[in-house]
Amino acid sequence: YQRRVRGVVFFQVFDPVKSVVNVSAANLAVENLAQTSIRNHVGTQTLKEILREKDRLSHQICEALDEATHVWGIKVHRVELKDVVLPESLTRAMAIEAEATREARAKVVSARGEEEAAVALREASDLLMESPASLHLRYLQTMEEIAGERNRTVVIPIPSELLHSLHSYDKQIVPRY
Repeated sequence: YQRRVRGVVFFQVFDPVKSVVNVSAANLAVENLAQTSIRNHVGTQTLKEILREKDRLSHQICEALDEATHVWGIKVHRVELKDVVLPESLTRAMAIEAEATREARAKVVSARGEEEAAVALREASDLLMESPASLHLRYLQTMEEIAGERNRTVVIPIPSELLHSLHSYDKQIVPRY
């Protein structure tokens, strides 16, 4: 993919005679050399490295430019890489990848929450099974919560023992033909 890097080079002519004698247009020569050096240094790096190590890259480019322009009577003081411009298609692809990564992390967090909820429910179930009275109290508390809401829900409490006995009775009945 094609990426463009915007940068600024700060330089000074310390020997005007050398800058006039050794190069025809010092400003243009420094500009062209800076473009080439930035392209060479940035071209060998991944986008992640460019963004993470911008200062280190700037320093390396500055040293390379200073060494090359010294014979022209020019001192490069500083190079600043301002920003990296990416093609829009790559920007969209990176945004889609980042969104997919966020969604995957959210699913992991949700799964952990479900797992913790299941463990808590199992522990609560074990506690309620230890005492039938606590189970009945929980049942009554749930009934109170439902009744406290202003809705049209009709709750008919049927003891679970009755349901078990009806189920076993249903199995004992032999169909008649």
